[in-house]
Amino acid sequence: MALLAATALALLARTSSAQTEHVWSSVAWILHGERTPIWGSLPQLTLTPLGAQQMFAQGSLLRARYLSRDPNEKNTEYTPIVGIEANAIDNSQLTILAPTDPYMVTSAQAFTQGLYPPILQAFSNNSGGMEAALNPNGSIVNYPLGGYQYPNIKTVSGLDYESVWYV
Repeated sequence: MALLAATALALLARTSSAQTEHVWSSVAWILHGERTPIWGSLPQLTLTPLGAQQMFAQGSLLRARYLSRDPNEKNTEYTPIVGIEANAIDNSQLTILAPTDPYMVTSAQAFTQGLYPPILQAFSNNSGGMEAALNPNGSIVNYPLGGYQYPNIKTVSGLDYESVWYV
């Protein structure tokens, strides 16, 4: 009985401490999705549709964990990053680095689509918010493609000091 009480007390302590957890930032190291092989008849080193789906799924998983609770995602604990825009991409809050290889850049784009999917009337406060989307006649102009959000992706070579490959 004492073991059961100690276990229950430990679970209670863990639950109460988890409620006060604050996430200030997150770093994700994601290489790339599936690509065409180096040898063969396909275009060399291109992100495949499966690779794009893999990257989108990774971005969606991080979205469910850190940005916006997804009621369909049952296997992810939700702890939002403090102060980050949840629905509208604010490029001043993100740093997305990718090597210059085309399949790496498109992998970063697909990942970011999952992290910040198209949402109508989602405007970053740092980019002018709703005011930037208002026409003089009062109508709202959304981004194309159903509210597609445009990430800033910085490409870096292996010799760039910001590259993780720089030595």
